[in-house]
Amino acid sequence: MNKNFPTFDVVVGSVFLIAGFYMFAKAWHFVSHATRTTGTIIKLESSDTSDGTRFHPVFVFTNAAGTEYKCRSPHGSYPCFFKPGERVSVVYDAAVPTHAEINSIQTIWSFPFIFTGFGGFWIYRVTRKARLEEKNEAA
Repeated sequence: MNKNFPTFDVVVGSVFLIAGFYMFAKAWHFVSHATRTTGTIIKLESSDTSDGTRFHPVFVFTNAAGTEYKCRSPHGSYPCFFKPGERVSVVYDAAVPTHAEINSIQTIWSFPFIFTGFGGFWIYRVTRKARLEEKNEAA
């Protein structure tokens, strides 16, 4: 291995890549084993972060037994992708119906995509740069 090879950068990229794959596996397992239904956004709850205000959709749905549940999505955004009164697809764990989420790209898949994409791009970028530097040194 070249003495200029960016080992630290590859490790950082690998951590993001592995975290992204883990998030994908976890999301895939949840969605593939979840029960699907339709729910309604009843309100948006705001939370203040160092990056500004984020809005978390609060939704209600009825499970297969006819019991209504109210859940708050842990995924907040600004602007919010949902509006009060909007009908949404919901996935929930039949054994623990309060483990529910709005079935959308933004709420379930965004973090796995971001982490995997960032990690893969980071590794590609730093290894490509190292190969180009090695090629230029050899010339």
